[in-house]
Amino acid sequence: MMQNSQKIMRRVYIGIMTCAMLKLYEVEKEQLNLYWDDMDQNIESPRQTTLGNYILMLLYLLPKLKNFSNNQAQFLQLLA
Repeated sequence: MMQNSQKIMRRVYIGIMTCAMLKLYEVEKEQLNLYWDDMDQNIESPRQTTLGNYILMLLYLLPKLKNFSNNQAQFLQLLA
């Protein structure tokens, strides 16, 4: 996503991912905090959701964002 030089393709990707996340949120919204509850209790294998894993991956990549300055707006739009 961050390496795609075509602005229109970045926008298409962001639109598709946003629609998918909104639909998935309706299914997983009750389970999203379970991961943090398990982490607070030091459970070895915390419960995870698809949307939660995707958000954690985006947060993990946040420090690398400076390498892709042309694409920062789209990346941050996904986080929002």
